[in-house]
Amino acid sequence: MDITNDFIKAKQPCSSGLRWFLRHYENGSNYQPLLDALVDAGRADDASWLLTQFGPTSEISGARQSNGAHALWRSLGTSYPLVCVEIRDKVLRYLGNDLGRYLKDDLHTRLVLIGAGSTAAQVISGLGPCVEHPV
Repeated sequence: MDITNDFIKAKQPCSSGLRWFLRHYENGSNYQPLLDALVDAGRADDASWLLTQFGPTSEISGARQSNGAHALWRSLGTSYPLVCVEIRDKVLRYLGNDLGRYLKDDLHTRLVLIGAGSTAAQVISGLGPCVEHPV
């Protein structure tokens, strides 16, 4: 999704969020890179606002998230479906809905935020033959 300056202004963001967006993205941005940049910049409130305006996409987290990024993903998981997966040897394996503390820093574990109009079952089953379903 392309997010233009006019599109953001029409959503009436807070003044500091709008200034940050215009300063960093004078030509607009795509949705997911903008969310990532907001989290990286420590603007979790702005990222949450953006998600309330447009909803989540089915996205997978990066490895070894910062505490702030992990907290944002967990917070979003209270409003949107969030599942845990492991990526190992090019196989994606479903781990359930609770990522234990000991797995948070594991290079192979990720969080998957389920986008609007999808269910966790659809996203997991739609990944094709690389998925190992839970027993």
